[in-house]
Amino acid sequence: MRMIILSVLSFLCILSAIWAYQVNYQTRSVKKDIQVLNDKIVSILNRIDLLEAEWAFLNRPKRLAKLVDDNFETLRLVPITKDHFQNSPTSYLTVVESKDGE
Repeated sequence: MRMIILSVLSFLCILSAIWAYQVNYQTRSVKKDIQVLNDKIVSILNRIDLLEAEWAFLNRPKRLAKLVDDNFETLRLVPITKDHFQNSPTSYLTVVESKDGE
């Protein structure tokens, strides 16, 4: 009886060692995958920061005003004033109704 218990315990010990070995390598693999993903995230965040800086540089008011002045003949852009907006919500309804009536 003692021999059976010792052999079962030895077998269970070997099984647990194999299981621990597999878990160890699975953990290393997952850690490596996480590191790769973290590197990609950092790279993408750096790219986003660069693009935001470029966007801010390209949308400087002085630069945009110069572009509008240089291309006035083709674009006919003018500054927006309060006269470009209407206060009455009924004016929108009349425009929509007149388009539906066509």
